[in-house]
Amino acid sequence: MMVGAIPATAPVTPEERGVYSTVTTILIIPYVKPAQIDEGLPFPDKRMFLEMTYKPRSTPMLKVALAHGWHGIDGIQATIEQGLAQQRMWYLSDPSLRAGSDRSIFGIELEDSTRKLGESMNDIIPTCTEVDRALFNDDADALTDH
Repeated sequence: MMVGAIPATAPVTPEERGVYSTVTTILIIPYVKPAQIDEGLPFPDKRMFLEMTYKPRSTPMLKVALAHGWHGIDGIQATIEQGLAQQRMWYLSDPSLRAGSDRSIFGIELEDSTRKLGESMNDIIPTCTEVDRALFNDDADALTDH
């Protein structure tokens, strides 16, 4: 499994382009499914690429992983599953792995409808210039166009 969390902007600097080159080098390594051992989870048929960035959903890095035969999990799917696990734990006041993984707490039908709702939403499209508020000392300055 590989986890991506690179902003989905086009790489500009040599260092940023180097990240894509390095990751692509890893992504093209052929996958040979290991022999199954008696205990534990089964090995996947494809390697998994978990993209934590969700704006846009189909990031350049996720596209590269899919093009090389990896199973892609986009940031929206990851966020939905994380939210469901947290809700289960919150509801039971039980922060255990057992509680977070128990799909029967809210029911499969409710959870599936939650997934469908989240996955059906469109990408967020900014309607104004995005501002990195961390660059400003005063919050009021961040609200004006620079």
